Amino acid sequence: RFNRSDTVTGARGTQTRSLFMQISYNVNGTVGQGTSSEQNEFQFLPKQDTGDVYLSYWLKLQPDLVQKMATDFWGNPGTWRAIFAFKTGGQTAWGGPANNGDYRVEAYVRSNSGQLFWSMLGDNNAGGGAPLVNSWNVENRNVPVPVGQWFKVEFFWHRSSGSDGRVWFAANGQVLVDRRGPNMGAWNMPINRIIAPMLYTGGAMPVYQWTDDLEIWDGFPPSNGNNPPYAAH
Repeated sequence: RFNRSDTVTGARGTQTRSLFMQISYNVNGTVGQGTSSEQNEFQFLPKQDTGDVYLSYWLKLQPDLVQKMATDFWGNPGTWRAIFAFKTGGQTAWGGPANNGDYRVEAYVRSNSGQLFWSMLGDNNAGGGAPLVNSWNVENRNVPVPVGQWFKVEFFWHRSSGSDGRVWFAANGQVLVDRRGPNMGAWNMPINRIIAPMLYTGGAMPVYQWTDDLEIWDGFPPSNGNNPPYAAH
């Protein structure tokens, strides 16, 4: 796996410096990867509770994505590709994030018989072996997944044990997921890893993508800002 800064034509038709990320092969070689753990991650590592977070970036997925996601390691039709996640947990003695959390939220592009669609979930896969609480999974098969072209992804979350909790995900100004309700883990741990962008897949190798214009806010930005589109919220 490797990363580099690429000068490319960006989303607005002008030259831009973008982050290029690639995984060339895995423990299984270049075939569908199944459950292999090879990841290429751009991470933010908060050391305290972050409060409400809005995060967006422009993403360009490789043009042969449908072919790369045709089957999994076992030859079954379709597989997954993760593009974003946050995980909870504590801090290690040396100051980094501990892999001992109780909750995860992750966004995917999934495939089934050649059709790509969006998916997002919340579960306890954050390293700590916590009991599974507030588990959910939402799919969106109505909004097309762009391939080989720039599109903007937006994420927002308000963490809560109550009905005011929210996890929101949009692409190209269209809301894909707006899940209301509790989104805390069994141990109420804070977020210690925000992985955005993320390159991680069960599909064939090589896999790659470009990312540009990453923004982080402590709430939704103004809808008349200088980085449209903005999905309704």
